[in-house]
Amino acid sequence: MDNTTAIVTITPKAQEHIIDQILVQSGGVGLGVVLTLVGAVAIAHWLGLKPAIAGWIERQKAQTEAMETFSTAFRKFVDDYHESTREIKDSLSDIKDGIKDALTPKRR
Repeated sequence: MDNTTAIVTITPKAQEHIIDQILVQSGGVGLGVVLTLVGAVAIAHWLGLKPAIAGWIERQKAQTEAMETFSTAFRKFVDDYHESTREIKDSLSDIKDGIKDALTPKRR
């Protein structure tokens, strides 16, 4: 491949025509995007999605509250479990120490 630079010359009128076409096409794309968004909102309103979304949000709030209640109860359960485990370990440690003291001959 040859790495030469090619230069193209166009008349100012052709340049203006190219710029006009670019602006018209980009404006058409922008208008299409805006019309699509407006149409989507209109169809959503026509289908009655606003009440459906509001109902879904309310259900999510209720489920969130239920999960928070469950989380609090589970946290309390885990705390109680850890406390019970600590008490059991302390009791076992006391029993081991008692057995060790009973089996170890006392020096005089």
